[in-house]
Amino acid sequence: MYVEIPQDSYCRAPATTAYLPIMLGNLSDQGTMTIRSVEVLDAKGQVVVATERTESKLESLAGKAGSSEEIRTALGIVPPTAADITTARAFVIEAASTVDRKQRNILVERAFFTSRAKQSMKNPDELTVNEAKIQQLLKTTTLAVDLTQITTDTTSETAVLVAVRITGELAGQPFTLDQQTMVYLLASLPNGGMWHPGDGHVHTDGLAYKDYIPSQCVPGREDMYGYSDAVDGASVWMRRDQANCKGMQWIIITDHAGTAARCPTQARLDSDSEWLVYKQACQLATTQYSPTVTVCSGEELATKELNESGDVTGHLLSYANSQYAASYGNGTCQSLISNVIGAGGFGVVAHPYKNALGIGIPWSDWNAAP
Repeated sequence: MYVEIPQDSYCRAPATTAYLPIMLGNLSDQGTMTIRSVEVLDAKGQVVVATERTESKLESLAGKAGSSEEIRTALGIVPPTAADITTARAFVIEAASTVDRKQRNILVERAFFTSRAKQSMKNPDELTVNEAKIQQLLKTTTLAVDLTQITTDTTSETAVLVAVRITGELAGQPFTLDQQTMVYLLASLPNGGMWHPGDGHVHTDGLAYKDYIPSQCVPGREDMYGYSDAVDGASVWMRRDQANCKGMQWIIITDHAGTAARCPTQARLDSDSEWLVYKQACQLATTQYSPTVTVCSGEELATKELNESGDVTGHLLSYANSQYAASYGNGTCQSLISNVIGAGGFGVVAHPYKNALGIGIPWSDWNAAP
């Protein structure tokens, strides 16, 4: 049997649910394999923290792949080495006895990055016919692991060892397979220790998804969400995948708030309800759909969009706000700052100056406070 369980499943505080994807394949030449259940238990195998009951059928990979290593090679999967895992668990043990929170954060982050796979799965467009068939014969199931059931410390950085148990039947014989992995609760932001490349000003495409608005959002399909002024059809999850391909570890989606004066037909975030769906889309992109990049939700606020006469006053990026932050207000830079603070966030000027050609939306009030 082929089993691929990542050693780096995680969530970032304040979330307490980590999503663990498990890929399964049938390497036997004895016919179809049936998977009865996939469970996640505590390290001692006593407390079940996630379960999926299933009657999944896995067709044999015989003649297409003869070993787990052949499958990994075909799909471009390079898991951490045994030495990497040993080093990561040493960091975790050290972190458990470290009182200083900043140092504990650094140790847990180091363990997390040490246990990451060294290469992402190949682009589907790059697969050969045989490699594509191998991918089709594999099954991936994702279990939601509730950290509160396996650790009492869900407020600070931690990592817990869990066991994955797979039961099934092959050629009339039942089987059980157990394998261990780590699940991480990381700080909301990394705290020193290493560089974490990312992008703090990213937009999705509202025009491409103009018929898919938050009020019509289908539960479980928030991955298709997009709501701003990009022009390439990108949704939140697509931006995450692009960031991953560029080697980024985090992005902040800063879709525009308020109706655009220059582009009145272009989608914008306009209410608390839209903000909540948008925020959920970012959280799901981080945790549920191939967790590789931390995706945070932000907004870009504007006093006014660039109009035909060229009147501009400023755009402000709103980070870490707990609720919707509105644009415009009374139309000043100060009102944007006040709106961001009122939403529980902090602001960063998006593009403070015009470029060498005199084009741009500069910040006009450097006396606005704080």
